[in-house]
Amino acid sequence: MAEFGLLACFYFIICTIAQRDPFQWPLQYFLWCFQKHEFFVDMTCEGCSNAVTRVLNKLGGVQFEIDLPNKKVIVESDHSVNTLLDTLKKTGKNASYTGEK
Repeated sequence: MAEFGLLACFYFIICTIAQRDPFQWPLQYFLWCFQKHEFFVDMTCEGCSNAVTRVLNKLGGVQFEIDLPNKKVIVESDHSVNTLLDTLKKTGKNASYTGEK
């Protein structure tokens, strides 16, 4: 519940900076920007996970978790799914979108 309070505070700060009325700017749009997306990336070793880290850090504007044993990458970002998927494919590994987390 504390996370929601922090998110609400952040929402009102963003609305103030953007000079938007927080009661007229849809909260769903704001929450959409921070959805987590799960991807399958065919990683077999630490070198593969380092490649994922490298391309996502280069893209910027992302927070991510890598689950090497399960070959999953969870990305929180305002980038589109297609941009994230294209970025993950730059590793040379097979990658696919598995859905929202």
